[in-house]
Amino acid sequence: MAGLASWIAFTFVHLKFFGLGPTLDVGILSRDS
Repeated sequence: MAGLASWIAFTFVHLKFFGLGPTLDVGILSRDS
């Protein structure tokens, strides 16, 4: 559960700074690795 919460927080930070496209790419990569 903590992992999911940190992943969501990470995703929101990336959305804020980088926008939608890179966030989806990085989020998928980090989740799969």
